[in-house]
Amino acid sequence: MHRTEDFTDQISIWCQEGSLEAASDIFDTYLITGDSNLLRLANSIFEKHADEIPPRLRFAIESAHEPANDTLELRRSIAYRETDKNYVWKTIAVQKRRISEYPRDALAYLELARLYTICGHFEKAEEQLDIARSLAPENRVILRSTLKFYHIISDLKTGLGILRRSDRIRFDPWIQSAEVATSNALQTTSRFHNRKLVHQLKDGSVTRDSTELAMAIATLEKAHGVTERKIFKLVRQALPKSTENGFAQAIWLSNHSSREFLDRFPESKPSSEAYEAKLKLALAANDFQAAAGFAELWVEDQPFSQDAIIRYLNLLAVHTGPDQRSISFARRAAKIFNESWHVLNAALLLLVEAGELNAAHDVLIKLRRETPQGASRAFVQAAEGFYAFARGDFLTGREAYEAAAKTARQHRSNDLIVNSAMFWLRCEMVNGLISQECIKGISDRIDLAIKKGRLQDRHHLTNTWGAIKRKAAEVKLPESAPDARGEDLVTKTISQNLDDPELMQDAQLNL
Repeated sequence: MHRTEDFTDQISIWCQEGSLEAASDIFDTYLITGDSNLLRLANSIFEKHADEIPPRLRFAIESAHEPANDTLELRRSIAYRETDKNYVWKTIAVQKRRISEYPRDALAYLELARLYTICGHFEKAEEQLDIARSLAPENRVILRSTLKFYHIISDLKTGLGILRRSDRIRFDPWIQSAEVATSNALQTTSRFHNRKLVHQLKDGSVTRDSTELAMAIATLEKAHGVTERKIFKLVRQALPKSTENGFAQAIWLSNHSSREFLDRFPESKPSSEAYEAKLKLALAANDFQAAAGFAELWVEDQPFSQDAIIRYLNLLAVHTGPDQRSISFARRAAKIFNESWHVLNAALLLLVEAGELNAAHDVLIKLRRETPQGASRAFVQAAEGFYAFARGDFLTGREAYEAAAKTARQHRSNDLIVNSAMFWLRCEMVNGLISQECIKGISDRIDLAIKKGRLQDRHHLTNTWGAIKRKAAEVKLPESAPDARGEDLVTKTISQNLDDPELMQDAQLNL
């Protein structure tokens, strides 16, 4: 969600202008920030142009003053209408007319870029972003939105370069925090991760403007092996004034440490619309129904957040079961984010689980194309196996999972080995292909591998494994395997990987 601070420069200009169009811009800013002070400011200008207000705008203003129509509902309504591409294209036409009237309105080009992104026209969106930056190169909201766009199209490196070349990065903690988080995602060195800044944040009072930067620095500190005591000293400084993003990051840090968030900060509660934070707290409490609900709200509130989409699809696929709404959402997400292998992988999982095999096959083709080389290939190989088992091709399914295990082993990725083993065993169990005795032996090995694995992987692996065991409990398993040779392959491959002492040692070293 955008903040009033992101628009400070524009609001000042609009107030000086005092026109009907300026009041409309302030009103739009109120809708996306929820700041009632902006609504009052817009009204003070609207009153001077009462006879000039168009009917549609007048209706929107009156709706904003109705108690039942809070800004959250207005934003949801907008997000729902924008699932209709015809509506979006009509809005694009309106936005183009606006730009023809106000060709130097940088935010108008930004909005056009957002609309093109909804339709999957990323080249056109990028062109509009370039124009917006040329008109307002140091505008905070344009810079952060640009980075978000490059995250959507899986090109964070370009986005990071634009951020670093801006002058604003030298003094704006909102831009600095984005640089730190992006550098961490790309596993490159951040220009703002230095001891002087760390000590300044820890020893002083962290302002609201610096909370996201503080949380980003704390995340980097964790990655560099800094002790929990020092990390959470910084988190504790930032948490009281933290934004929704910062709050969610604090929960993530806690849940990937020796103590969960509510144990460390029992008095801290996220705001009513902090859906990501609420989702993570629900997951920590193993309340998957609540987590799925918060994931859906998060997606509605931030429909272009890949993290929100992936969480939503994975939760319904693995824990609560897909419904028609999530199936439609998975299809659409795979079309819009057709270059993001993370989103494609989550969409495929849900579509296969829902029995939508034709749609899943189309997604699988994209996933093969978009997944990079390296450890990530294990995901596409496991997806091949999951899909093959679903359509009854057990031999291909086993070969694919065997390849996934081999890839994960080559790249010494303990969590990928455990994850592929769990889903492979799930496919064997739900199809009644292996015996109860075999399952018991492998299950014990998986339990031990999770226990010995990295602390940061343990919680999500435990949750996933619990969901798979619940699913398997619904199936009547044979006392002896119908395919003894197949069972031997499964047992041998999974056991070899899970019992590898070197991999377990690597996992322990990465605690």
